[in-house]
Amino acid sequence: MTYLNQRIAGALASVALAGLLASNANAQPAAKPNIIVILSDDMGYSDISPYGGEIRTPTLQKLADNGKIFSQFYNTARCCPSRASLLTGLYSHQAGVGHLIFDTGHIGYGDHLTSDSVTVAEVLKEAGYSTYMAGKWHLAPRSYDPKKDVEHWPTRRGFDKFYGTIAGSGSFWDPSTLCRGETYISPENDPEYKPEKFYYTDALSDNAIKFVSDHEKQSDDKPFFLYLAYTAAHWPLHAPEEAIKEYKGKYDQGYEPVHAARIERLKELNLIPNVSNYAPPVGDWDNVKNKAAEARLMETYAAMVTIMDEGIGRLMETLREEGELENTLIVYLQDNGGCAEDSFGKPRDIKGPAKPMAPDEIQEKAQPTHTRDGEIVRMGYDVMAGPPDTFVAYKENWANVSNAPLRLYKHYSHEGGISTPLIAHWPQAIKTTSGTHIVREPAHLIDLMATFIDVAGAQYPAERKGVKVQPLEGKSLVPVLTGDGDLNRSKPLFFEHESNRAVRDGKWKLVAVAKDGPWELYDMDVDRAETNNLAEKHPEVVKKMAAQWDEWAKRARVLPLGGWEDRRGKKRNDDPPAAGASEVTLKQGEELPVEKSLNLTGKGISIVAEVESGPVEGVIVAQGASIDGFSLFAMDGKIHFVTRHGRKKGDLEIGPIPEGQFTVGARLRPDGHAELWVKAGPERDLTKAPKIVTGKFPGALRQTPAQGIAAGVDIETPVGDYPRGFPFKGKLATVTVETLEK
Repeated sequence: MTYLNQRIAGALASVALAGLLASNANAQPAAKPNIIVILSDDMGYSDISPYGGEIRTPTLQKLADNGKIFSQFYNTARCCPSRASLLTGLYSHQAGVGHLIFDTGHIGYGDHLTSDSVTVAEVLKEAGYSTYMAGKWHLAPRSYDPKKDVEHWPTRRGFDKFYGTIAGSGSFWDPSTLCRGETYISPENDPEYKPEKFYYTDALSDNAIKFVSDHEKQSDDKPFFLYLAYTAAHWPLHAPEEAIKEYKGKYDQGYEPVHAARIERLKELNLIPNVSNYAPPVGDWDNVKNKAAEARLMETYAAMVTIMDEGIGRLMETLREEGELENTLIVYLQDNGGCAEDSFGKPRDIKGPAKPMAPDEIQEKAQPTHTRDGEIVRMGYDVMAGPPDTFVAYKENWANVSNAPLRLYKHYSHEGGISTPLIAHWPQAIKTTSGTHIVREPAHLIDLMATFIDVAGAQYPAERKGVKVQPLEGKSLVPVLTGDGDLNRSKPLFFEHESNRAVRDGKWKLVAVAKDGPWELYDMDVDRAETNNLAEKHPEVVKKMAAQWDEWAKRARVLPLGGWEDRRGKKRNDDPPAAGASEVTLKQGEELPVEKSLNLTGKGISIVAEVESGPVEGVIVAQGASIDGFSLFAMDGKIHFVTRHGRKKGDLEIGPIPEGQFTVGARLRPDGHAELWVKAGPERDLTKAPKIVTGKFPGALRQTPAQGIAAGVDIETPVGDYPRGFPFKGKLATVTVETLEK
């Protein structure tokens, strides 16, 4: 389909949407609804028309007009943490992605979803759903070795089909890490999708539509879950010229008139009632040197959003044609507030054009120096955004407009960083009137998993692949969607990103910038823009809410505060010490968080485990991951003792395994001397073991692992060369682990 034909189809779909509800009024309700989550990227609170924006989004407007919209819905202030939270129903640190995709050595700040979290796709799949994803994953290491990292990809976390990108950003004309299923592809060599002109937003819409159409042909007896994660309108600002021209001149007057108009529209929509102060516009249009280039930034940004809306319109038309619109719950939201990032203002010194890329050549650069045709990719404040040979962002001044009337941007826990529109459309169940159209109760990404489980009649599991799963954090939004009740949230909502912190409890919000920033207190009933700090007036409220945040941070893997700054397993000096005890005893299935585990830094360990009965296969005890840690496990008729010292490894094995009850022991001395033994019966004395295997390991453990200890399962990335979790199949009595100083 050509771009022009897509535009015509999008317009027709928008017209058709006006009569969708009437056309399907007599449709028979399905036992379970389809569920579609649409997530856009790096967009502000007031960009789309249902939330006061001048950007043309007729599809989202119609979904909002016939559904519910939330005035105070929250994300996590950044791309990948929001995705982790949305998909798991946990706070992002609990799911292992508290910041960008880096291996920090801290479980809350990792490069993939933890094994003790479960995705909504995994849960709904067990409930009989087909599961599809099109879009940005951003929950796995950026790597070009699928054999190494594919275990963290969508198809390994519950999705039947996937088309999109693994990494967090890239060109819209030639996306980095583009893949289908588990195979990297280029826009030119994809055997299933061959548009006349490739543009990533259209590609995501088209592939999502194909997933739905194919589902109706092949699996119409099952409901489906679709996760459509656009990269619009994340930088770089790329859009077809025809779409940009539609906004020509729209922003020539500069920042302030657009900002003011959005606030007036928000007042008319009653989305910000009883609010008298607003975060002021920033930027002085009179001092902008190249006004044409500056206006072009917002023209391109707006075009990107409109193209996304048109794709959503085509998807809605497909649902209508298939008779599925009435009983499909559609949720639209954004992953963080407007983005003030500005890393592309200076021209790059790139020498000459390059050789054009071959059709099978994969784009490995998120910020390419050349286009696929070999042209130099230009950066700089004078670059006119849009074409493939440009790479620019719209910067703080326009981000402030996107977030009107809120304060600050992506990265921060102030409202401009964490506020998102949320539109929920489900004709079969959502009935609205003028008085119930807007939901004003604060809600959060953690609530979406609980909501989807509720409407699907699914069960949240206790385990995933033998690993005990953390309990859900959120509450189902169904009562406020159907009008049958309130959320009645009993716990505050919490936030942390890059040490920016916040607590939302009722009308009160406590918030701070950076690790050492003072707490600020705001009354959100009258001060959504956070302009009147009440911390000095209500110190008792500050004290109470700060204590709530501290308690949450301890249990939700947020500590150490600032752990996001580490890279590649580097150990911080301010890590909280592990337990002071020199010995722990665990029963099968028991686990301790790292705060209650042993302090292993620079020490050896001694392990004694009593095995009551077989089958003797699986992890006996383990702590850590593939960088630092230890594991005692049984595999292929042998007992194995493995330690990890950074990238170095120690490994011993012993066999055969005795019949019936037996005891196994392992020891690593600080000097690297290692021993492994087994003996029939409950005997725990090493000297009485008939056979001892010895070896030389790299030395004492470098540091206490960022993960806790568990008996009978490995709760994180495997220490040994075995599957995730690898639960022990037999029966353990007790496992004792002791630290050795010498």
